[in-house]
Amino acid sequence: MAEAGRSRKHSTGDFHAAAHRSPQLLAAASQREQPQIKLPLDRVTGWSWQGQDAFSPLGDRRDAPPLPLPQLDSAKRVVLVRHGQSTWNARNRIQGSSDFAVLTDQGLKQAAAAGRLLQGLQFEVLFQSPLVRAVETADAVWRGRDGPRVVVPQLREVDLYSFQGLEKVEAKFQRSDEYRRWQNDPENFELDGHAPIRELWYRASLAWQAVLRSEHLGRQGLVVGHNAVNQALICTALGLSPAHFRRFTQTNAGFTVLDFQPGQQGSPPRVTVERLNQLSEIPLLPEKSGRPAINRLILVCRPSGGRRVRAALDLLAEYGVRAAPLMAIGSPEASSVVCTHGTQAQALDIKTALEASLGTPGRVRAVVAVADAAAIQVVLQMCLVGSQPGAMPAGSTEQQQQSQGGSMGSRFQIDEGSVTILNFAAEGATALSQGVLLCSNFAATVQE
Repeated sequence: MAEAGRSRKHSTGDFHAAAHRSPQLLAAASQREQPQIKLPLDRVTGWSWQGQDAFSPLGDRRDAPPLPLPQLDSAKRVVLVRHGQSTWNARNRIQGSSDFAVLTDQGLKQAAAAGRLLQGLQFEVLFQSPLVRAVETADAVWRGRDGPRVVVPQLREVDLYSFQGLEKVEAKFQRSDEYRRWQNDPENFELDGHAPIRELWYRASLAWQAVLRSEHLGRQGLVVGHNAVNQALICTALGLSPAHFRRFTQTNAGFTVLDFQPGQQGSPPRVTVERLNQLSEIPLLPEKSGRPAINRLILVCRPSGGRRVRAALDLLAEYGVRAAPLMAIGSPEASSVVCTHGTQAQALDIKTALEASLGTPGRVRAVVAVADAAAIQVVLQMCLVGSQPGAMPAGSTEQQQQSQGGSMGSRFQIDEGSVTILNFAAEGATALSQGVLLCSNFAATVQE
């Protein structure tokens, strides 16, 4: 595959209309051309961060709290897609908002697979990052559709300044102190006079202004972005702080579905995660999840009948998860334990089984539980924000809490027979609160 020369031209669409209530974006967008497609950095010599780039005139690199979601007068669905594997993903090179990487052959196949999964959804508009790897993904997913394609610069990947272009092993050893802070405390990590993740949260809130206020968005819109910015879009929609960075996996060409319902009495909309990180295959293999072997909590939603549960467990078995309808404590061969009592009791049983497994030395394990939808939502609540049923994320405003209503866990849709997976580090993870959501409400099809 020729890595260079796959350039395509796209209209920026009516970005001015999409962001009409953000004057600073209007001024910057009107003065700026889209970044030029460049050769991969492997073929560029002498490049380094010089303190500014094509995005600097936008003025959106602000260490400021995110803006609230705009008010809506009708329901909306927004589907977020991460780009397919890029040349720099394959090289384990830090991309940030640089624009040298293109899709690999594997990335093009992934993007085409995402397009097939989404072909039944009727999108009125596509919002895309200006970076080439996202544009190429958008080409594949949008193929055969009508409707405008709107370039939103705020959908670019996280700005990582002088880290951009380094292979991760170089950053780890040549800039070890900075890289350690980036890995261990991204919310407070600062680089070249910037706070990348706090800036990203603010920028994601600007992207929501452009998307949700767009005159092109009717009932359903498609967004093609990147790993970190998609995480920030999910978190800012849910009212979660930058402390939740890396808590929501976004696999190459995976997609997440967010439903927005108008708020009451002028409040921001209520957001539900209809599903998170959906792929053509369940993301259990390392190349699908983007992570090496780790401990897992796998939650199967029990329906009124058993057929869908059996189908889900058969699917897990195909990927090496041998536990039947059970909670496997310490070993995939443990005897079956099916939850049959109340919601809170089910969730506490799952938490106890997981933490006992995490505390057992030895090889990585999978704890599998069949539970009611409400119990799975309680488990997600305990993982993300705390054990209290109505707990909301720290830092959320009273207005956000009133508009969202209920607990954080209740904002994740869980359908009968679906699979929800939490990952836990092979070393160091000892509690449910340390989980990373790999996927939620995974199913073979997406409802229109």
